[in-house]
This record gives sequence, C-alpha cells and structure tokens, in this order.
Amino acid sequence: MYELDVRTVNDIYDGVLHEFADPAVRGLGLEGASLAFEVVISRFPRYSRSTASLPAPEREKIARIARFVVHGLRSGQRPIRTIRLVGHADVDTPRRPAFEHQIARARANDVLLALLRALDRVDRGPGRAVPPYSARVAWEVHSAGASRLVVPDPRTELDRSRNRRVEISLIPYSGSAQRGVYVRGVRLGFAPFALPSRLKAAIDDFLRRAPNDSLRYDDPVSHIRDLPDRRICVQAVASKAMQLCRTANASDRDVPCAPPLTLTRGRCLSVTRGIEILDGKEYRPPIVTPIRCCDVSTPCPHPMNQACAHCRLGTLPPGHYLVLKYKSRPLAQMVENLKCLLDRGCAIPLGVLSGICDDKPDRTCSAAPANRWRDCWEHWLLVIGYEGDRFVFWDSAQASANGPKKPDKDSHWFGVLFYDSKNNRLSTATTDPSVDGLEVSSDGFHTQGFASGSWPQKRYQVVSMWPGLPWNAVGRSCLLGKV
Repeated sequence: MYELDVRTVNDIYDGVLHEFADPAVRGLGLEGASLAFEVVISRFPRYSRSTASLPAPEREKIARIARFVVHGLRSGQRPIRTIRLVGHADVDTPRRPAFEHQIARARANDVLLALLRALDRVDRGPGRAVPPYSARVAWEVHSAGASRLVVPDPRTELDRSRNRRVEISLIPYSGSAQRGVYVRGVRLGFAPFALPSRLKAAIDDFLRRAPNDSLRYDDPVSHIRDLPDRRICVQAVASKAMQLCRTANASDRDVPCAPPLTLTRGRCLSVTRGIEILDGKEYRPPIVTPIRCCDVSTPCPHPMNQACAHCRLGTLPPGHYLVLKYKSRPLAQMVENLKCLLDRGCAIPLGVLSGICDDKPDRTCSAAPANRWRDCWEHWLLVIGYEGDRFVFWDSAQASANGPKKPDKDSHWFGVLFYDSKNNRLSTATTDPSVDGLEVSSDGFHTQGFASGSWPQKRYQVVSMWPGLPWNAVGRSCLLGKV
C-alpha cells in the first residue's frame, strides 16, 4: 500500500522571451544575437587568475550572465545549452608559452567556478532548482594562451589588461534535427537520429494533451509573470502526471487525478525501490585518486576541495565516472513492469542519477549518507511510451536531446532510456556497440551517441520507479510482479 495525500507534490515526489527582460542582462549587449552570445571578462592584473582581483564592473558581468542563463532555462525562451570559456594571457616577458597557456586556463577555470556560484545565488531559498541550473548546461574550458591578443602591441598596463581575459560563449540550442554519433574507423561522425514511430506518437500525444504546464510562477529575477515552473523536477513531474491524468477519458481513471490521492488500488500502482534493483556502484576513471565525488555543497575555493569532481567542471577528461551496477533479474522484472504499466495507459515517474557523481541527492531525503546513492535521487523523469527496449520520457530539466517541442507553448524536451539486457543497465546510454554509450563529459553529458555540437543528452541512470497515473485508454491486462 502506498498513499498519496494532499501533500502529493511536496511529499512523495519531493521527499522519497521577453528576450533579455532583465535590465542587467540587457546591459551585456547581447540583444539581437542569433547563434551564440559572446561576453568578455577582462582586466585581470598581471599574473592574477582570480576573479576576486577583477574590477567591480567585470565581476558584475558574471552575475548578469548567471541571471541571463537562469532566465532562459526557466522560461524556455532561447535556453543556453553550452557555456564555453576560453582563457587568454598577455605576452609574458621573457616569453613562456607554456606558462601563458597555464595561466589562461586557470583564469577560465576561476570564471567557471564564479559562474557556478552565481547560478546558485540566483536561485537561493526553499524553491531552489533541483537539479541545479549549473547541471543543465554543458561546460567547456579552453586556453588560447597569448596567441590571440586584443591589443597586439600593448603600450600601457590598460592595454595589457585587455589581453588578460576570458571569452565566454553562451550557446543556445540551434538545430531542428537531432543527430546521433557513429564510428567510422577511428573517426566519430554524425548520422541522422530518428525516433521510432511509437515513441514519436507518444510525444505527439503528450504535446496535444498537455502543451502547457499547470504549475506556474512569476520569475522574481526577470519579473516575467506566469512562466512554466520546472525549477523543482519532482514537483514538475507530479503536476504533469496529474495534468495528463485529467485529460484521459473519465472511464480510464481508476484513481482521482488531483490531491488528495490514494493509490491503494488502480492499474498504475507499482513501486520499485533502489535497494531492489541496484547491486552497487563503481567509480571509474577519471574518478581516481585524488579526484573524488563530493557533496555538491562542498565549497570549491578551499584548497582541500579542489579534487572534488564538481569543482573541476570543464577540466576533467571524458570518462565513465560513477556507474550504477544492477541486479540482473530484478532489473528485468522492473522493465517488464514498466512496459505493463505503459500498456495500461499510465505515465510513470522514475528517479534517476544524473551526471557524473551521486553528489546532488534530494535534500529532503532522510536516508543514511551511505545509502543515499540508491535510496535518494537527483532528478525525476516521466516515462510516457516505449517500443521494444526503448522508453521515451519527458524531461522537465530541459537537459535531453529531443527538443524543444512546442516553443510557442511551454517548450518541452524528451529523451530515450535504453534497457541493455546484455550489460544489465537502464539508462540513456545507447546499446549501439559502435560507441561507448557510458562515456560522458565532466558535466555529465554523453560524448558519444548524440551530437556534441548542438543538443546532447544528459546521462541518466535509473534508480527507482514510483506510482503513476492514468493518461491513456486501458490496453492489455497484465499481472505486475510476473515476468
């Protein structure tokens, strides 16, 4: 028996453009940009790499960028998908090219950390975004050393300080067709990526019946009213499931579609906890000594914390990082149950581990620290259809490869989970043997299987399955708990 009461959104799923509308953002001079928004942070003192040493107007640019990025992700209006930082140095005397590259990259890394902290400050308080906005974009860090000077022949300290800079590219989604990756010899190429007809039909039905979100809010940053509220993924998933339920035929509903709810019966009740399907976790390179997974709240500026993976976004190489290990038969049982629920016309919430580490567990989760990786979750998805061993889901965090859809409404993003019976995993890792589906960048986005240049897929590994609600007509009958 599992009961949902009037606290459904806040307990079960919480606990177990008005373009450049912000005047501060408008001051960045980004208006009218079409492909990527470029911002330059400059005036570093000689040999300094710290943003704390910058003049106040340069530091304020970082806060404005954070507000701009958060506004785009909140509103769905030209959301930023990738943030690329390129560090630059002035010509050293005497020339030391290796050092010039080193300090240029260090400046880019420090601006990255400052942006992460600024994103957190934008969304403080009880409504703080889960997963955090910094986890919903891909980060890239590069160094140009002193190879691209703004002032080729600097004569004053002001000229030289203009060369000491970090160029920031804010790259929005900019493609209508998604493309997958395949291997040709030792080269990676791009091939068309198309959804199977059943998955596409599930998305089309979703968009027809729930083009707008029922959960709304007024953005205190941009002062835009009545935006779709995707800040807290569990609340967004719960409200979307209830919205879909309300659009189902009355005869299809075997439980009420709005709180108070009591799922003590009904065709959409099924619970699979992490302890039932997870057999352990494995830290793989580059999570090797001294790099480690830390709680995301661990402050990065402290020297002792520089080895924390979340403090090294954009600087660590691609790899597997943290990989969940599943129990073969219990996982197969859950997949069969999931298919059965979808055949019954249910929309099913799944708890997932997102990114590279188990460092962002839901803060309301009361599990012991040693068990949080399996008993808590970092993000929630809503599964709405399947074909074979592929499951299509709605992603409120906008960190998935298929989207945006219905940009004239409340833009929606979708992704695909793959059940890999050979390797015993249920995740966004493709089963294509020609690519390494588990490999991700240091910010948790797949590097293979999806186009790295436009809108790649955040890696999600399924942790648990929770009760769903009806949203389609009843299909075939089946007995949950039997493979």
